[in-house]
Amino acid sequence: DGSTEGSQNGCNHICTNTNGSFYCECFSGYQLSDDMRTCVVPCTYGDIRLVDGSTSSEGRVEICINGIYGTVCDDFWDNNDAEVVCRQTGYFGGIALSFGYFG
Repeated sequence: DGSTEGSQNGCNHICTNTNGSFYCECFSGYQLSDDMRTCVVPCTYGDIRLVDGSTSSEGRVEICINGIYGTVCDDFWDNNDAEVVCRQTGYFGGIALSFGYFG
């Protein structure tokens, strides 16, 4: 039995383990993630981001649906798709990498 507080950039949630049942509650401005153990900043429908690249201008493409980011499938992904995402995220050009290159 006990409580723990957790965060990535300052405290954003509290989790309680009572009799083997783990429960987390998010502070204001955060929502519970799919794993039900961490809190994330909610996103707006259609938001796009690049994650897990070595710089901010590369990475796996994720899109926000129903307040949660999910990975865009790279099947049939080509340079035209990459160029659109690059423009949407403030960059020029774009090169498609497939086969889960960024995870």
